[in-house]
Amino acid sequence: MTVAGDWERQTDQTIRENSMTREVTTDEEIRKVVARETTVQATDKTTVLGTATLLAGAVVHISEGDYSVGTSGNLTVTCSKDNSVSVGRNVKRDVAGNVTDDVKGDVTSNVSGALTEKISGIRRSVAQAQQLIAPVVKLGSEEINVLTLLTDTLDVVRELAETAASHTHPNTGASGQAAQFTATANKTGTLKSKYGPLIA
Repeated sequence: MTVAGDWERQTDQTIRENSMTREVTTDEEIRKVVARETTVQATDKTTVLGTATLLAGAVVHISEGDYSVGTSGNLTVTCSKDNSVSVGRNVKRDVAGNVTDDVKGDVTSNVSGALTEKISGIRRSVAQAQQLIAPVVKLGSEEINVLTLLTDTLDVVRELAETAASHTHPNTGASGQAAQFTATANKTGTLKSKYGPLIA
């Protein structure tokens, strides 16, 4: 014990304490250690009425069970480098408000199965250019694919060309351009064979 009333314990060996229960009450506690290892055989609970701050060179959290993070206020995560998330099973997000993504670079999504979007409002896409690449394309409602209008129009053009090729007038005979009309009708069949397989 010092003259001021401080208690000091110093040793270059080991200090051991064993007790059934330990209670420490203090206004302020300061500890300096080179390395620390703590083993809690039951439950570990810490209650901080103020702000808890952890400053470390690196932090590793490993849980053999569930891991939960909750807050009644805002949750902010800031990362100056890469952010990697690896999930062994499913991911579910439930957002009560809006979602805003601001990506300065590219966005790539690889989906091995099906991708389904259900939008109650209007979906609006603004881009310098858009490409839709698929073996089969459907555009419209569940019952109607408006892209079939392309092949339907080709059928109508073919009928018009065939009608014009065989059309005659009294006292004038068949049209002198019957061969051209027939060739046009044949072109529609070629175009339908080319684009028809792309339309669902």
